[in-house]
Amino acid sequence: MDRRAGRKVYRMRAPRGIDRAMFRLSQAADHASFWVSVIAATALTGSSGRRAAVRGSLTLGAGAVLANLVAKKAVRARRPTGRATGHRPAGSRTPQSPAFPSGHSATAAALATGAAASSPRHGGALAILAGVVAYSRLHVGAHYLSDVLAGSVVGTVLGLTGALLVPPQRLSSPARTSAATPPRRRAGEVPPAARRAPSHR
Repeated sequence: MDRRAGRKVYRMRAPRGIDRAMFRLSQAADHASFWVSVIAATALTGSSGRRAAVRGSLTLGAGAVLANLVAKKAVRARRPTGRATGHRPAGSRTPQSPAFPSGHSATAAALATGAAASSPRHGGALAILAGVVAYSRLHVGAHYLSDVLAGSVVGTVLGLTGALLVPPQRLSSPARTSAATPPRRRAGEVPPAARRAPSHR
C-alpha cells in the first residue's frame, strides 16, 4: 500500500507553486512557532475560540510527546528514500528521526480533535489544516502513507480521549441564569401577580 500510494504521489505532475507551498508548509509545521501562531489565531476569534485553543493546545502537546518521544523510538521505522524524494526542492534533506508515526500528522490531528470538543466550528477549520499538513508530509517524501495515517489516528484518539476524560463545560451566562430563575418568596408571601389581580366579588 505504501509503495503504491507513494508512486501515485511522486509521479503526480503538480504545478511548481503547489510543490513549493507543500514544502514550505511541511517545513513550517516542524517548528513550535507555527503551532503557537495557529493556536493564538484561534484564541483571538472569541470566547469559544479561546476554549478551543486551550483544549487543542493540551491535546497537541500530548500528541507530540506520544508520537515523537514514545512511538517513534519504539518502532524506529525508516524514512522514504530514492524516488520518494522526487518532489523535494534541491538542497532539502531527509529528516533523520524515525518515520512511524508522523509527528506532524499526530500533532495536527490532536489539535483539531481537541479543539472540536469545545467548538466544532473551530475544530472543523483546524481539521482542514491538519489534513493539508498530513498530506504535505507525503507530498515532499518525508513519510510513507502508513506513517501519515497512523499519526492522524494517534492524534484523533488522543483528542477524543481527552474529551471523554474531561468533558467540555457548557456554562450559561449569569444574566441568562438570573433571568430564567424566578425570585424566591418567603413563606406565606402572596405573589405580586395575585396582589394585583382584581376582585370579582
